[in-house]
Amino acid sequence: MGPGHRASAYTPVRVAAAVARQRLLEAASATFGSPVAYLRLNAGVITDGSGRRLDIGALATKAASTSTVAVALELSPRECSTVTSHPATGSARGRR
Repeated sequence: MGPGHRASAYTPVRVAAAVARQRLLEAASATFGSPVAYLRLNAGVITDGSGRRLDIGALATKAASTSTVAVALELSPRECSTVTSHPATGSARGRR
């Protein structure tokens, strides 16, 4: 991998993460019967307004898709990113 690899992968990885997040929220919405707007995803757990909780692992199969579908999404500003990469190894360092 060359020196520009991280930069060239940054946006596609953010898009994939945003799509996965939305799919998980939609799966939780169907499970809870709550609108997506009332759900929160934090530290791998989705909660609704009444305090019900679901681990995202429990929703993975329901959120998965067997086909490619075009989706519209809006990425948060780059400075709001919560995961960084270690320059020497490229391994994830974790949340800021």
